Amino acid sequence: MAPKKEKAPPPSSKPAKSGGGKQKKKKWSKGKQKEKINGSLARKAIRELMARGAIRMVSAHSSQQIYTRATNT
Repeated sequence: MAPKKEKAPPPSSKPAKSGGGKQKKKKWSKGKQKEKINGSLARKAIRELMARGAIRMVSAHSSQQIYTRATNT
């Protein structure tokens, strides 16, 4: 058998690309942070949301109240 001839790549007008073009860029998550507040601030915030009509009370028993989002129904 005759030795194989090496094929030369056809000349192109574009320069050769550098590696890593196929992978997508990493998207960083916008880290959510839980803020710690004390009970008195939480009670004031709940009262303010009730006054605005954003939440409504479902049940109140002794020192425990249950709230839900106020919807249009």
